Amino acid sequence: MCSGDILADVDVEKFNAIQMMRRYFQISDYQKTMSWITHGKANFPEVNFRYIVHPIGPISKEWLPMGFYPQEIRKMIEHGRQDARKSVQMGEGKMFNHLVNFWNKVSENSEDNQTFDKYLSSVLSE
Repeated sequence: MCSGDILADVDVEKFNAIQMMRRYFQISDYQKTMSWITHGKANFPEVNFRYIVHPIGPISKEWLPMGFYPQEIRKMIEHGRQDARKSVQMGEGKMFNHLVNFWNKVSENSEDNQTFDKYLSSVLSE
């Protein structure tokens, strides 16, 4: 996945149209990705979705990291490696199932502001 569920808290009252559109795309990109994942699982039950890498924590300070500064890229790559290790260490299908269960939970309750990171921590500690 290339979009995470952690967004910076911002005061949208001061946003202009372009800033508001960018914020909308941040949110909708994540929601579309999650929708594709859950629909994929539902529509293709015979497929073994072994691994998915979901970012734990924010990926970048920017919605579309366009600066491509070497220091930022190194951080993003290392972040991705850590997330991939975590997914593989859980075992086949585990992260995928946690992600689908999380999305179903927050989709049912729009007031639930829980992030995937917090959800995963609570599920794994049980």
